[in-house]
Amino acid sequence: MLLSPHPVADSAPQPPPQPPPQPPPLAHPDSCVCAGGWLGDAQKQSLRSSASSLRLTASRRDVSAVHPRIQLLQERNEAGLSMIDTANDVIEAATKRCYSDAREPFFRVTVTDYFGGRGHDFDCMDERANAHGGMLVIATSVPDAREWIQWKGRTARQDRPGQYFVALSAEEEPFASEPGLAETLGRYVGAGTPDRVVEELLRRKDEGIHEALGSFEAQQARGAWQNELCERYYRERPRAHDEPWPSTKWRKTDVKLREMLGIPFGTGNKIREAASSRLGVELSGPPIGWGWGAGTSFGIEPKRQEMAVVFLIDRTFEAFLQKVVDAVVSVYDKYLEPDDLVGYYGLGDGWIFEAQRKGDNDAALRQQIVGSVQKAGEPHVYSSINKCVDYLSGGIDHTRAAKGEYSKWLVVLTDTADFECVNEKNQFDAQSPKRCEDAVSKTVAKMKAVHGLNLVIIDASGIANFDPKQKLWPTWHRMSTRLTDEVGDGNTGLNIEAANVDEIDEAFEKVAGAMASGGASG
Repeated sequence: MLLSPHPVADSAPQPPPQPPPQPPPLAHPDSCVCAGGWLGDAQKQSLRSSASSLRLTASRRDVSAVHPRIQLLQERNEAGLSMIDTANDVIEAATKRCYSDAREPFFRVTVTDYFGGRGHDFDCMDERANAHGGMLVIATSVPDAREWIQWKGRTARQDRPGQYFVALSAEEEPFASEPGLAETLGRYVGAGTPDRVVEELLRRKDEGIHEALGSFEAQQARGAWQNELCERYYRERPRAHDEPWPSTKWRKTDVKLREMLGIPFGTGNKIREAASSRLGVELSGPPIGWGWGAGTSFGIEPKRQEMAVVFLIDRTFEAFLQKVVDAVVSVYDKYLEPDDLVGYYGLGDGWIFEAQRKGDNDAALRQQIVGSVQKAGEPHVYSSINKCVDYLSGGIDHTRAAKGEYSKWLVVLTDTADFECVNEKNQFDAQSPKRCEDAVSKTVAKMKAVHGLNLVIIDASGIANFDPKQKLWPTWHRMSTRLTDEVGDGNTGLNIEAANVDEIDEAFEKVAGAMASGGASG
């Protein structure tokens, strides 16, 4: 996209300059040229004149190799070394009339970037060049409004005339990521109002800056909460500055802190709640004068995808069942949104309730979870997982699920023991490991046929009271790991060990963190 050359008037009145020829005379002997950015193939084709081999690159060596009349002005060279000491010489040469061996006059073409776009005085005092419109600035991109003023200000200095030209490539941003934009803005050029193209691009750039500043403010607000968390945590758990991390004394909570800092909590209140429940640290939050309330959403990350979550819970062990139910309730209350679907399945038992929109029946669903503290079901791990995977792949709102509108989550708490690998006499035998392998292979195949599945297995074998001498334990543990490792392309798996009752809460908090992060990778 080419915008016609524009005269740039200085503040003082001046005689009208001689109009430049079309296209702009890049190689005209009486033209000073300062080109900003790098020209793509489409731009070079559009700007052909007697300098038809013009190729602008990011290297001083390459630029001079193209043509000795081209020079580069930038802050650092390709080796990272400063070029500031030579900048004044380059700037002076940019507006100085030169002569070839045949005594033909010419001006150098100066290629620069943002470094040359402000703070440098290209003082063109050549009368013949000024008679041809003055120094010509060619912009190959449009920055923000403030920077744009600076770019145009490199010409028409000291009461002298000047001109600028804009050449944009449809293969570069913002056109590359927004199909049709180049054609839409190109109509302004065809209608004789090319300035509207620049105005629209400046508006878009400034809107982007406003959004970036808003995001930065939100990051500062969340950072203030995280900073207070770290300060209070280390004040309550002091250690020597050179002590290894995590420390021997505070290893468990050090790891919890690290995990918390990696979770993109949506509000200060959520950070406060997590700090209190996980670390026993009470936070007050940044001063009210910051204007960012504890309940105000940071809005840094895009709104997470709606989830279809099924909790598959082993209710065969009463000793820690209350703890498990409490942990599920906590995730349900704190991390599931009204538009999320939630289902609750008893291992080897069946649906306590099928997946449904939380916001449609919130209180009743919560009460069913709270009331599920009763022993029920059988340790049928693989067949239960199969039923839940089948349900997530077709039993939920199929139209929306097929479009990928739901992120599918299956959260399994089990001691990993599966009693369906017995023989016809209902006994474990030498073929039981093979039966486990075959059952898991079928489950893996089912999962691989589903896209967007997030599988979390919380391994509670360390706190279950089933026979610790059972020879199948290595197989069961290996199958549990295989399920999360081989969940399939486009899916994620996370295996969490809960070695004691207290770690059940922590395990479900990790699940909540994975949900907030958008995937069960671990």
